[in-house]
Amino acid sequence: MSATAPEAHASGSSPDGLPPLRDVIREFGLAAKKSLGQNFILDLNLTRRIARAAGPLDGRTVVEVGPGPGGLTRALLMEGAARVVAVERDERTRGALEMIAQRYPGKLDVHFGVASQKGSHTTSASRVAAPCSRTRPVAIR
Repeated sequence: MSATAPEAHASGSSPDGLPPLRDVIREFGLAAKKSLGQNFILDLNLTRRIARAAGPLDGRTVVEVGPGPGGLTRALLMEGAARVVAVERDERTRGALEMIAQRYPGKLDVHFGVASQKGSHTTSASRVAAPCSRTRPVAIR
């Protein structure tokens, strides 16, 4: 992954050293698409609470379906996940996810495609996280 990280961020940085998600979304020109069931959660406190709800993440691999610009991804890594395997179908989010991968070397693997394709994106993950929507419930095992 090799996106160039945005250089200046008016709002400062978040506890993980990355710019606030609102700034990342603006930098990369992202907007949630209703057709993809997207809702971007901008509150890092909320995404960290969601990550903690999965139970202890230390040393665990987490599969995240639909990371979008990476709000929950960042929270999972901040809360101690050893590795996050993210499956995203929206190529527009590539730059934002590459920025996270650069901040957490070797801890984020992003696969672009559809998670339900037969035989794709298999892993022996101990936790699975998916965004909440009317059509995709959160699945944590």
